[in-house]
Amino acid sequence: MAVDKYEIVIGCEIHTQLLTKTKAFCACENRYGGMPDTRVCPVCLGLPGAMPRVSKEYVELGAVAGQALDCTIARFTKFDRKHYFYPDLAKGYQITQYDMPLCTNGHVDLPFIHYAADEQPGGKAFRPDNFIGENCVIDNKYRRIRIERIHLEEDVGKSLHLEGKHSYIDYNRSGTPLIEIVTKPDITSPDEAALFMQSVQEILRYVKVTKGNLEEGNMRCDANINLNVWENGKLYHTPISEIKNLNSFRSIKDACAYEAVRQLREFETDRQEFNPGFKVTMGWDEVKGVTIVQRTKNSFVDYRFVVEPDIKPFSVSEELIENARRAVGERPEPKRCRFIKEYGISESDAETLTSTRELALWFEEASKASQNPKRVANIILTELLAVLNEKGQTITDVTITPRHIAELADALEADRITSKQGKTVFEKMLATNRLPSEIIETEGMVQVSDAGAIGKVVDNIIAANPKAVADYKAGKTNVAGWLMGQVMKQSHGRADPKQATELLLKKLSAL
Repeated sequence: MAVDKYEIVIGCEIHTQLLTKTKAFCACENRYGGMPDTRVCPVCLGLPGAMPRVSKEYVELGAVAGQALDCTIARFTKFDRKHYFYPDLAKGYQITQYDMPLCTNGHVDLPFIHYAADEQPGGKAFRPDNFIGENCVIDNKYRRIRIERIHLEEDVGKSLHLEGKHSYIDYNRSGTPLIEIVTKPDITSPDEAALFMQSVQEILRYVKVTKGNLEEGNMRCDANINLNVWENGKLYHTPISEIKNLNSFRSIKDACAYEAVRQLREFETDRQEFNPGFKVTMGWDEVKGVTIVQRTKNSFVDYRFVVEPDIKPFSVSEELIENARRAVGERPEPKRCRFIKEYGISESDAETLTSTRELALWFEEASKASQNPKRVANIILTELLAVLNEKGQTITDVTITPRHIAELADALEADRITSKQGKTVFEKMLATNRLPSEIIETEGMVQVSDAGAIGKVVDNIIAANPKAVADYKAGKTNVAGWLMGQVMKQSHGRADPKQATELLLKKLSAL
């Protein structure tokens, strides 16, 4: 017997810390880093008699995240206790939500432009249906990944392991407010899993509910993966592996790719099949590039879920839900589509200009103040972002305003200055914060477009360079470029290049 083909099936659980001022159930400051065990209290340490209290901001930001991912927000919800033992879980249980999560039935639409050619509509590897056979292609432009639920839960402490020495636990992170985003098993490849997490990160950063820094642990992913395997015309499903705590887009892709191959080899060896009550928890060894078995889970009974007795079930007001909807605003993908349509920029330019909410707003303000949004986009993309990248800064660090870029774009578009002068104006603008109009005037850069004035400069250059003129008449036409350089030099770069070139060639031809 031999495997005919196989497909990868992935579901993601993304854990994201929220940008609340305090922790989820106490008044301790919610902040990354710092001296270990200094932002803790009896509540987040789970000491006997300590009573948790739900942060209103926690629920509000959870609802914003739900609205941003097109979820339905529950009007009534509750918290539960999830029991398990781990050293960084001080009280032996985690406050979470089990059967009544805050948000349900959402989705994220991934643009096909980010897929490999053979995975796009019409490609050999294109999969139009999700795991249960429903078509998940939207407008032939997007592939929809369904979100089953988003629930609120607290984070645990952080274990620190010193090789060959000791292990320590920092409880500062204990009680930090989290949301867990649980997808349906709609993801079909390791690349798509990474793209999904990138998209979620972008959306949640846009709506300002999280920093989303993977390197700080603000966002991490558990990937549930198994295979559909066809052997001699019969379909098999392999057991599910849950790869825990993937903290980079590369690790998501690499871990899922490795695990798919490992599961296929295992199936070919022992023919183990899917069991709905059984799951293997795996770790990812990034150095060795392999997944490692950590433990097995037989069912949710392992966690002994019970209703959290210290927090009453509560209603979510219509006002809170409406405020969350308004806080979302325009999300990245709709904004990209609008920029392409309204400002005539390319897909790739729109992708970059909407990479953060701040940059998108900055670009749009500059575009509205300018006669040529495409020129504005070009200056931001080729000049401004290059400087920011070199300095390791973002658009929020710049001291110039969108008006500066708008004025520079209009001056270039109107041929008031040359492109070379434009670079000089840009540099002086960044250094002094002066507006381009002021720099152009005080530096005497206004381009000369008067034919008479330009003609006099051209006559002077022709008269001063008889050998070059003779060479031109002898057929060395490239000399005209050198003569043009002399015209620009004598006019201090102010002569209109187009007019000057036309006059120079006309006068040379007349000799």
